[in-house]
Amino acid sequence: MATLQRTIIIERPPERVWHRLAVFGDIERWSPNAVKSRLTTKLKKRKTIGVGTERTVNHVSENTVTHVITKWDEGRSFTFELKGAFGPMKRLVECWSIKPSGNDTQVTVTVSYKIKVPIIGIIMDRFMFMSHMNTELTIALAGLKHNLETGEVVGTDYKDLPTSAVK
Repeated sequence: MATLQRTIIIERPPERVWHRLAVFGDIERWSPNAVKSRLTTKLKKRKTIGVGTERTVNHVSENTVTHVITKWDEGRSFTFELKGAFGPMKRLVECWSIKPSGNDTQVTVTVSYKIKVPIIGIIMDRFMFMSHMNTELTIALAGLKHNLETGEVVGTDYKDLPTSAVK
């Protein structure tokens, strides 16, 4: 599987950053990649988000995807997997983690993915997917930073987001 990792420092305490990330069905508030999102798991019995929780996200590319949480470390990290195949992706796993950085918070996103067709996939990955995934992660992290530091809901127009802060 190919892996891509990006990091950003957000000028807010870890508890505040975690609270925003842990509202799993509300990604459209901070990610310009998401037009609409909602939890599709009923939380009546459990009442909290964790392993097995699902959300559906309407993406700016007009695709609808479902994310399923596969790991949950309260206050530190969570991992979700794309449910079902999506385009040329055979599998996609995303891990979001936070840790203190002085008075601020470091957020790291690691994406691992596998393309369906190995030979063509390797070529496509080099020329398309890695670049596309890098852009999506950069925009998402910049949107999260902007939302948490300004309180503004981020729309799908990401031209003024702090993308240069993403490493």
